[in-house]
Amino acid sequence: MDRAAILRSLKSGVHVWSSTILLRCLDKDLPLESGGMQYTSRVTFQPHSYYGGPPSNKTDEIWKRLSPPGDGIVELPIAAAKNLPESLPAPNNPETALVYGVSVFHQLHCLNFLRFAYYPSSVKDMDEEEVAFHRDHCLDYIRQVLMCHADPTFEPMSEVGINGMGATHQCRDFDKIFSWAYEHRSNKVRGSGYTGGRLTHTPADLNHFDEGPHTGHGH
Repeated sequence: MDRAAILRSLKSGVHVWSSTILLRCLDKDLPLESGGMQYTSRVTFQPHSYYGGPPSNKTDEIWKRLSPPGDGIVELPIAAAKNLPESLPAPNNPETALVYGVSVFHQLHCLNFLRFAYYPSSVKDMDEEEVAFHRDHCLDYIRQVLMCHADPTFEPMSEVGINGMGATHQCRDFDKIFSWAYEHRSNKVRGSGYTGGRLTHTPADLNHFDEGPHTGHGH
Protein backbone atom coordinates (compact mmCIF):
# COMPACT_ATOMS: atom_id res chain seq x y z
CA MET A 1 0.00 0.00 0.00
CA ASP A 2 1.75 3.21 -1.17
CA ARG A 3 1.92 6.46 0.81
CA ALA A 4 -0.71 8.24 -1.32
CA ALA A 5 -3.16 5.38 -0.78
CA ILE A 6 -2.56 5.51 2.97
CA LEU A 7 -3.24 9.26 3.01
CA ARG A 8 -6.48 8.73 1.08
CA SER A 9 -7.38 6.08 3.63
CA LEU A 10 -6.61 8.46 6.49
CA LYS A 11 -8.90 11.09 4.99
CA SER A 12 -11.79 8.69 4.40
CA GLY A 13 -11.13 6.93 7.69
CA VAL A 14 -11.46 10.04 9.84
CA HIS A 15 -14.74 10.78 8.07
CA VAL A 16 -16.09 7.29 8.73
CA TRP A 17 -14.93 7.31 12.34
CA SER A 18 -16.34 10.80 12.88
CA SER A 19 -19.68 9.76 11.38
CA THR A 20 -19.96 6.52 13.33
CA ILE A 21 -21.48 6.62 16.80
CA LEU A 22 -18.63 5.37 18.97
CA LEU A 23 -18.84 3.21 22.05
CA ARG A 24 -18.78 5.01 25.38
CA CYS A 25 -16.33 4.56 28.24
CA LEU A 26 -18.66 2.36 30.30
CA ASP A 27 -17.67 -1.32 30.20
CA LYS A 28 -21.29 -2.47 30.12
CA ASP A 29 -21.80 -0.76 26.76
CA LEU A 30 -19.55 -3.20 24.91
CA PRO A 31 -20.88 -6.79 24.70
CA LEU A 32 -17.43 -8.36 24.61
CA GLU A 33 -16.82 -11.68 26.23
CA SER A 34 -16.15 -10.93 29.89
CA GLY A 35 -12.39 -11.42 29.75
CA GLY A 36 -11.71 -8.68 27.22
CA MET A 37 -13.19 -5.81 29.19
CA GLN A 38 -11.64 -6.55 32.56
CA TYR A 39 -8.29 -5.05 33.58
CA THR A 40 -6.65 -8.47 33.83
CA SER A 41 -3.27 -7.81 32.17
CA ARG A 42 -0.30 -6.36 34.05
CA VAL A 43 2.00 -4.71 31.52
CA THR A 44 5.33 -3.03 32.24
CA PHE A 45 5.83 -0.28 29.68
CA GLN A 46 9.06 -0.48 27.67
CA PRO A 47 10.25 1.65 24.73
CA HIS A 48 9.36 0.39 21.25
CA SER A 49 11.34 2.52 18.83
CA TYR A 50 9.93 0.89 15.69
CA TYR A 51 6.67 2.86 16.07
CA GLY A 52 8.56 6.16 15.76
CA GLY A 53 10.68 7.89 13.16
CA PRO A 54 9.64 9.20 9.75
CA PRO A 55 6.91 7.22 7.96
CA SER A 56 8.29 4.35 5.88
CA ASN A 57 6.96 1.14 4.37
CA LYS A 58 8.23 -0.82 7.38
CA THR A 59 6.82 1.57 9.99
CA ASP A 60 3.51 1.93 8.16
CA GLU A 61 3.12 -1.85 8.12
CA ILE A 62 3.78 -2.08 11.86
CA TRP A 63 1.08 0.51 12.56
CA LYS A 64 -1.32 -1.17 10.12
CA ARG A 65 -1.07 -4.42 12.05
CA LEU A 66 -2.40 -2.78 15.22
CA SER A 67 -5.92 -2.87 13.74
CA PRO A 68 -7.74 -6.01 12.58
CA PRO A 69 -9.27 -6.48 9.13
CA GLY A 70 -12.43 -4.40 9.22
CA ASP A 71 -10.59 -1.67 11.15
CA GLY A 72 -12.67 -2.20 14.28
CA ILE A 73 -16.04 -1.56 12.58
CA VAL A 74 -18.30 -4.31 13.95
CA GLU A 75 -21.89 -5.50 13.65
CA LEU A 76 -23.98 -5.83 16.81
CA PRO A 77 -27.43 -7.43 17.02
CA ILE A 78 -30.06 -4.75 17.61
CA ALA A 79 -31.00 -6.39 20.92
CA ALA A 80 -27.39 -6.27 22.14
CA ALA A 81 -27.16 -2.57 21.24
CA LYS A 82 -30.34 -1.52 23.04
CA ASN A 83 -28.43 0.59 25.60
CA LEU A 84 -26.07 2.15 23.05
CA PRO A 85 -26.57 5.37 21.07
CA GLU A 86 -28.42 4.89 17.80
CA SER A 87 -26.15 3.91 14.92
CA LEU A 88 -26.35 2.96 11.25
CA PRO A 89 -27.93 -0.31 10.09
CA ALA A 90 -25.47 -3.04 9.16
CA PRO A 91 -25.12 -3.35 5.36
CA ASN A 92 -25.13 -7.16 5.64
CA ASN A 93 -28.10 -7.39 8.01
CA PRO A 94 -29.95 -4.05 8.09
CA GLU A 95 -33.05 -5.51 9.75
CA THR A 96 -31.26 -7.24 12.60
CA ALA A 97 -27.92 -5.51 13.26
CA LEU A 98 -26.26 -2.11 13.63
CA VAL A 99 -22.66 -1.05 12.95
CA TYR A 100 -20.41 0.49 15.60
CA GLY A 101 -16.75 1.36 15.91
CA VAL A 102 -14.68 -0.18 18.71
CA SER A 103 -13.10 2.90 20.24
CA VAL A 104 -9.54 1.64 20.70
CA PHE A 105 -9.11 1.27 16.94
CA HIS A 106 -10.43 4.78 16.36
CA GLN A 107 -7.88 5.96 18.93
CA LEU A 108 -5.04 4.14 17.18
CA HIS A 109 -6.25 5.48 13.84
CA CYS A 110 -6.10 9.04 15.20
CA LEU A 111 -2.67 8.52 16.70
CA ASN A 112 -1.47 7.17 13.37
CA PHE A 113 -2.82 10.25 11.60
CA LEU A 114 -0.93 12.47 14.05
CA ARG A 115 2.19 10.44 13.26
CA PHE A 116 1.83 11.38 9.60
CA ALA A 117 0.90 14.99 10.37
CA TYR A 118 4.07 15.34 12.45
CA TYR A 119 6.06 14.99 9.20
CA PRO A 120 4.71 17.61 6.74
CA SER A 121 6.16 15.82 3.71
CA SER A 122 3.97 12.82 4.52
CA VAL A 123 0.73 14.81 4.22
CA LYS A 124 1.74 17.07 1.32
CA ASP A 125 -0.98 15.48 -0.85
CA MET A 126 -3.68 16.62 1.58
CA ASP A 127 -5.19 20.09 1.67
CA GLU A 128 -3.83 22.16 4.57
CA GLU A 129 -7.33 22.78 5.93
CA GLU A 130 -8.06 19.05 5.88
CA VAL A 131 -4.86 18.29 7.76
CA ALA A 132 -5.67 20.94 10.36
CA PHE A 133 -9.24 19.70 10.79
CA HIS A 134 -8.26 16.04 11.21
CA ARG A 135 -5.29 16.92 13.42
CA ASP A 136 -7.42 19.01 15.78
CA HIS A 137 -10.16 16.37 15.86
CA CYS A 138 -7.63 13.69 16.79
CA LEU A 139 -5.92 15.80 19.45
CA ASP A 140 -9.23 16.59 21.15
CA TYR A 141 -10.49 13.02 20.82
CA ILE A 142 -7.33 11.48 22.31
CA ARG A 143 -7.43 14.07 25.11
CA GLN A 144 -10.96 12.93 26.01
CA VAL A 145 -9.92 9.28 25.86
CA LEU A 146 -7.01 9.84 28.25
CA MET A 147 -9.20 11.75 30.70
CA CYS A 148 -11.92 9.09 30.43
CA HIS A 149 -9.57 6.26 31.39
CA ALA A 150 -7.48 8.41 33.77
CA ASP A 151 -4.73 5.84 34.42
CA PRO A 152 -3.60 6.36 38.06
CA THR A 153 -0.38 4.30 37.78
CA PHE A 154 2.61 5.79 39.65
CA GLU A 155 5.58 6.29 37.32
CA PRO A 156 9.18 6.53 38.60
CA MET A 157 11.13 9.76 38.29
CA SER A 158 14.79 10.10 37.34
CA GLU A 159 17.15 13.08 37.38
CA VAL A 160 15.97 14.06 33.91
CA GLY A 161 12.25 13.66 34.60
CA ILE A 162 9.57 11.03 33.92
CA ASN A 163 9.56 9.08 30.66
CA GLY A 164 6.82 6.59 31.61
CA MET A 165 8.95 3.50 31.01
CA GLY A 166 9.37 0.80 33.66
CA ALA A 167 6.02 1.34 35.38
CA THR A 168 3.60 -1.60 35.52
CA HIS A 169 0.03 -0.80 34.46
CA GLN A 170 -3.20 -2.73 34.89
CA CYS A 171 -4.53 -3.14 31.35
CA ARG A 172 -7.37 -4.62 29.41
CA ASP A 173 -6.42 -7.57 27.19
CA PHE A 174 -5.79 -5.87 23.85
CA ASP A 175 -5.33 -9.18 22.04
CA LYS A 176 -8.79 -10.38 23.10
CA ILE A 177 -10.40 -7.13 21.97
CA PHE A 178 -8.47 -7.32 18.67
CA SER A 179 -9.69 -10.87 18.05
CA TRP A 180 -13.27 -10.04 19.08
CA ALA A 181 -13.38 -7.08 16.69
CA TYR A 182 -12.07 -9.30 13.90
CA GLU A 183 -14.66 -12.00 14.54
CA HIS A 184 -17.51 -9.45 14.61
CA ARG A 185 -16.25 -7.20 11.80
CA SER A 186 -18.61 -5.68 9.26
CA ASN A 187 -17.19 -6.76 5.91
CA LYS A 188 -19.04 -4.17 3.84
CA VAL A 189 -18.17 -1.07 5.86
CA ARG A 190 -14.93 0.64 4.91
CA GLY A 191 -13.07 2.15 7.81
CA SER A 192 -9.59 3.62 7.58
CA GLY A 193 -8.68 1.36 4.66
CA TYR A 194 -5.66 -0.02 6.51
CA THR A 195 -6.63 -3.57 5.63
CA GLY A 196 -5.20 -2.93 2.18
CA GLY A 197 -6.81 -6.04 0.71
CA ARG A 198 -5.55 -8.21 3.56
CA LEU A 199 -8.30 -10.81 3.85
CA THR A 200 -6.88 -13.08 6.51
CA HIS A 201 -6.57 -12.46 10.20
CA THR A 202 -3.16 -11.69 11.64
CA PRO A 203 -3.49 -13.64 14.92
CA ALA A 204 -3.32 -11.34 17.89
CA ASP A 205 -0.48 -13.33 19.45
CA LEU A 206 1.66 -12.57 16.39
CA ASN A 207 0.91 -8.88 16.44
CA HIS A 208 3.92 -7.79 18.47
CA PHE A 209 7.36 -7.29 17.05
CA ASP A 210 9.44 -7.89 20.16
CA GLU A 211 11.15 -11.13 20.95
CA GLY A 212 11.06 -12.61 24.42
CA PRO A 213 8.59 -11.75 27.19
CA HIS A 214 5.61 -9.62 26.23
CA THR A 215 6.46 -6.44 28.14
CA GLY A 216 5.10 -3.09 27.15
CA HIS A 217 2.57 -2.47 24.42
CA GLY A 218 4.48 -3.92 21.50
CA HIS A 219 1.55 -5.99 20.20
